Amino acid sequence: MFGEALRGHVTTRILSIATRINSEVYYDDFIGNADRTLFNKPINKAEDRLFSTAMATNALQRIWTMYNETSKRNNWIHQTPSLVRETVNKTIDYLQKNIFNLQFKPSNAFYSGSVKGTTTLPFVYPANRKVGIPNANYFLYGMESVISEEEYLKMTKEPHVQNMTTPMEFHGFNNDSSAFPFWNSPPYTYATALLALSQIVLERERKGKVRSIMGSRNLGSSFTATQRLNRSSLRSNQDSKTNHDEDTQCYLFHKHILGKMSKLRPLFFSEKALFMGLMAFRFLNAFMIQTQYVPDEYWQSLEIAHSYVFGYGYKTWEWKNGLRGFLYPSVFVVLFKFLDIFRLDYRILLIKLPRILQGILAATGDLYLYKLSSRLSNKSVAQWTLVCQLLSWFTFYTYTRTLTNGAETALTVIALYYYPWPATKSVGQNSTIKFLLLAGISVIVRPTAAITWILMCGWHVQRQFSIRIFLQYCFAIGTCLLLSILVDFVGYGRLVLVHYNFFHFNVMSDLGAFYGSHPWYWYFLQGYPVVMAMHLLPFIFGVVKAKNKVLLVLILWTMLIYSFLSHKEFRFLLPIVPLSMYYCGIFFHSLCQDTESAESESESSLASDNVRQPSGRRQVSSSGDDEHKSRLSMVYILLILLLVTNVPIALYFSLIHQRGTVTVMKYLHDEDVNRPANVLFLMPCHSTPYYSYLHRYVKMRFLTCEPNLNQDVGYVDEAEQFYNDPVRWLDAEFTQLAAHKQPTHIVYYSSLHDTLLPYLNQYNYSKCAQFFHTHFPDGRVDSEIFVSCRL
Repeated sequence: MFGEALRGHVTTRILSIATRINSEVYYDDFIGNADRTLFNKPINKAEDRLFSTAMATNALQRIWTMYNETSKRNNWIHQTPSLVRETVNKTIDYLQKNIFNLQFKPSNAFYSGSVKGTTTLPFVYPANRKVGIPNANYFLYGMESVISEEEYLKMTKEPHVQNMTTPMEFHGFNNDSSAFPFWNSPPYTYATALLALSQIVLERERKGKVRSIMGSRNLGSSFTATQRLNRSSLRSNQDSKTNHDEDTQCYLFHKHILGKMSKLRPLFFSEKALFMGLMAFRFLNAFMIQTQYVPDEYWQSLEIAHSYVFGYGYKTWEWKNGLRGFLYPSVFVVLFKFLDIFRLDYRILLIKLPRILQGILAATGDLYLYKLSSRLSNKSVAQWTLVCQLLSWFTFYTYTRTLTNGAETALTVIALYYYPWPATKSVGQNSTIKFLLLAGISVIVRPTAAITWILMCGWHVQRQFSIRIFLQYCFAIGTCLLLSILVDFVGYGRLVLVHYNFFHFNVMSDLGAFYGSHPWYWYFLQGYPVVMAMHLLPFIFGVVKAKNKVLLVLILWTMLIYSFLSHKEFRFLLPIVPLSMYYCGIFFHSLCQDTESAESESESSLASDNVRQPSGRRQVSSSGDDEHKSRLSMVYILLILLLVTNVPIALYFSLIHQRGTVTVMKYLHDEDVNRPANVLFLMPCHSTPYYSYLHRYVKMRFLTCEPNLNQDVGYVDEAEQFYNDPVRWLDAEFTQLAAHKQPTHIVYYSSLHDTLLPYLNQYNYSKCAQFFHTHFPDGRVDSEIFVSCRL
């Protein structure tokens, strides 16, 4: 009857209170609660998670295993539920990871060396208790060796605090007005965990399989074996062992997946090596960008910096009306000023170095995406997430461009890493301040980042509001606001409230619709699917697999708020792409983990039936191995599918599509060497880069397209006037000009050539250059760019 109860209601209860986050399982509150402050406010710091996890693991193993005297092993009983085995295997992994690698320090909330109060205070660790005795000393004990039972009993009779002796009968942790000096320190948590670990020993075979082999039942032998470990050797090998184990669990470099690229495996052994690898990748990424994406990558960053440093450049209407902040262009101001001082302001450096700087920021964002994924899940998920991120065609195409969207993306990911996520280990004492300052800077760089932080900061305050948190928010907001005002004051030469102007223009007035509008559902049905491409499938399956849906909520929240604005662009979704890759990483990890779990379960069944059915060993192992290979082959196929769909798209858009507008500026730069140029661009506004890509002080003019800021009736912008009647517009503009004032070069799309030909012939122009632009003409943008020169 007692056994049935243990294997029924008790087991059900133990399994139900487990915390399951992806591949990890752990326990809190297993024997009691210590998670409230003196003011009865819930906290999540005082739990002795390792002790609770070890207790639960021991309980499940005691209930569902039998000790075999012949084999000297604990074996699962035949009817052990698969969930019990899975839970034990994962709690064992959790204990191994945190006990041996010291990633989680136990708080021992349940063991007081003094009279118990209403709670235990977590911030006095390792003397972690509320002391109710005046002038009491904290007694800390460490485990030096194993002592005999006789010596232990003798020690329990020795007097200690207030001449009390250790009570030999237990009536609950909070009931006795007594002290437990030998139950007062972390070694008891480690002892409990070692008991759990001594039941199961994990051996990794050559094929990368994980077998569940039952170990010694005697705790004393476990301690004796532990004593034999050389502590210095354990610590020196700790990082490499951890990386090797987690890399094995990841299966990324398994022979059935990326085995031929195993030389890249050491990159994941240290953050420094990984960052160097990511920078190399993003530098290559930056150099491979030979095309134009959107005008803002030039006109809202490089052009402003060029104007500030070299004294000539074009400031668009946004800068004249105070809608743009100077913080992002100021980075390029510093770079250009450095080049100017040392007379290194060559055109090629002015073009490439800003993208290299953006590449460094992008690589930093990639690294922190890896760290964020590792923090929210584990390093296996982090590795898969990073691989998916690097395979994304859209991040390759946009991340290293000089767009504020790229900076916003990197800053958002870094800030999310420092964000105080619940049920995760803190990343430092000042992590909250770091997250707030980084979030604030991202909003300064691009005000739309506020959409992310309104949600995340609101959630943070709702969970952890206190006077300290309030002061931290005040400090961060005040610092960022002051920084924004000072930088913009220096840039504009006057006090400008950029974020108010931006909000008023885009939200209150919705004047952004002047540059195009889409229906509210565009992001959901077109924008996001295009950006994600083939990654959409692992993303969906990863969302189903994931238990932590916070980032999904953030992704949907961002798209929902953006959907209320009329003007929509693909690049606005860039900040949520890395967050989406996290769920792709979960999918790939779970696929490999399912392989490992299925194989482990089949082999655990083998261990449980080994005494009675030794002949079944080969058949079960072979079946598990076949499934293992099949799933890894599926992972390999999916990776190849991502590769063959994303890489060609990334290369095409980065090297070929819309390259004519960039190439023509190189031609005009070289032309001005031979004779002074006067250039007219008869193209949609901002079609080409401007002075930042020419780096010559020549007269240039393009068709403007400023919005109707004054709400004039019948307003038509200059570009629209030209396209309504090109020849009439040219006659009105240039008929009265003297010959020496007329343009020396006219740049236009090939679709206008027949229309402009009479005018060009009349004023002695002939086609002098022709450049490929795109295979996909769209509206006023044609496949080729013509340059006509005046004879």
